[in-house]
Amino acid sequence: MEKTLLILSLLLAACLSRAAADSQTKRALGPFSVGENMAVTFSTGNLQFNAMNGERQCADGTTQTGTWRFAENQWDYIGDDNKNISNSYNGWIDLFAWGTSGWSSGAEEYMPYATNENNSAYYPGGNLIYGLTDAYAYADWGRYNRIGADAPGTWRLLTNEEWLYLLHKRKDAELLFALGTVNGVNGLILLPDNTHIPDSIGFTPSTTKNLEWYNGGFYYLRNGRCYFHNNYTAGQWRQLELLFGAVFLPDAGYRDLTSSLMYVSGFGGSYWESVPANADRAYRLHFSASYVYPQDYQERHMGFSVRLVRDIATGCECRKYQSR
Repeated sequence: MEKTLLILSLLLAACLSRAAADSQTKRALGPFSVGENMAVTFSTGNLQFNAMNGERQCADGTTQTGTWRFAENQWDYIGDDNKNISNSYNGWIDLFAWGTSGWSSGAEEYMPYATNENNSAYYPGGNLIYGLTDAYAYADWGRYNRIGADAPGTWRLLTNEEWLYLLHKRKDAELLFALGTVNGVNGLILLPDNTHIPDSIGFTPSTTKNLEWYNGGFYYLRNGRCYFHNNYTAGQWRQLELLFGAVFLPDAGYRDLTSSLMYVSGFGGSYWESVPANADRAYRLHFSASYVYPQDYQERHMGFSVRLVRDIATGCECRKYQSR
């Protein structure tokens, strides 16, 4: 045990030393299987946008006003300031209506600061059946925009089927995620393929605490709450992040316009997926203290979080220092 702790300490010291020397370079996290012979790494934070800060290169050769970036820490989210969303707000937002990458696909609404309550305004190409893929892939935030130093096309959204595979179908899927708290923020923890966290650090899959899979396609805990299953300080999380490539999706709330522009926290995390569900709704990953739903769906006009992934070659040993 002492030898194991020493090795982990040395590895962490090396990771922290390299991170300090290259603090401006974000590193992707993984690998995560999302299908047969398909794997991805995750970006190191939720997507954020500032409509008044600088300019960005786009995949169609245009340059648009505004800057995209990833949150500095995985647990970071903007919160109440999302109520300020507009084309003239000189601040950061991180809750977006579906498909609002800034690409004019033929949808009525496509800019990141869109707040139209009409769900049909967010149809790529003006058609309810199109997703953020194929001919309309530029409606995906990562495929269309330069994000930080990353060229357009570096990143993309997961589909609903890919989220289902990651959370339920990959090898040992039920042991590679958990609900928990990181630096005081509730959220969902994801471990890369074939990861075992030593007891000296600790990790409790929520499925070992009675979070069960139901045929409707979701995990549910009938009695109790799951966020207390894991509780990490910022320093403890850095070990999971740097040594094992762990991902944390914060419960960042949502933005709605039912009566007036508002931000709501404490009702679970919602992350857009790239596939439409019906005329009004698109798929999302949704979780709370008592369930994880990889293929939930909600109205397209609502403001949800965006966490992007990058495709990698299967079998890639990219857990540590996977450069963006």
